[in-house]
Amino acid sequence: MARRHLLHLLLGLGLWLATTHPVLAAPNFVALDVYIDSGATPLAAYQIEITAGPGAVIAGVEGGAAGPFHEPPYYDPAALRGGRIVLAAFNTGGDLPHGRVRVATLHMREEGPAPADYEPRLIVAAGADGRPIEAKVSIERPKGEKP
Repeated sequence: MARRHLLHLLLGLGLWLATTHPVLAAPNFVALDVYIDSGATPLAAYQIEITAGPGAVIAGVEGGAAGPFHEPPYYDPAALRGGRIVLAAFNTGGDLPHGRVRVATLHMREEGPAPADYEPRLIVAAGADGRPIEAKVSIERPKGEKP
């Protein structure tokens, strides 16, 4: 008789835990490509800030497309523990890209039921002469990657 009561108690406790304590989903790791579009003006330097919404943590930073920005940009490694990072890079070479250029890839760990939101902000972009230029920054998930 005592075993039956103990069994009912354990089953009831298990049901209560299952309904009141939801199982946390495993984190989702995603890559985000960071682009700067400088139009017809060659891009020599940039500084951007990227802020991640709740539930997203920066796991790593990778360089961009082949060319002058293929090396990872400069950033504070302490930013890898948070949801905000400032990226910067410059190149004084002669073969500078123009138009839409992938300058970095961020590796993110997202926790939660929905993909996190990201807010890129261009602080400055400069041409080969060091003067600020008009440019736009954007972020997108690589093709084939689930949102």
